[in-house]
Amino acid sequence: MLQFIIENLATIIIGALVAALFVYCVVKLVRERKGGDCSACGCNCASCPNSAGCHSPPKK
Repeated sequence: MLQFIIENLATIIIGALVAALFVYCVVKLVRERKGGDCSACGCNCASCPNSAGCHSPPKK
């Protein structure tokens, strides 16, 4: 088992970095969505077909 890890250490490290980057991106998108931000937004809600999904209606 140790021999396998030694032979494939570079692949394991790169795979771990790619997996960590993927997890970071997913977590960031989920937090933005929960916070009310829209990551694909160009800050022009008048022309955005998804503006209702990005921003909740104002509370009264």
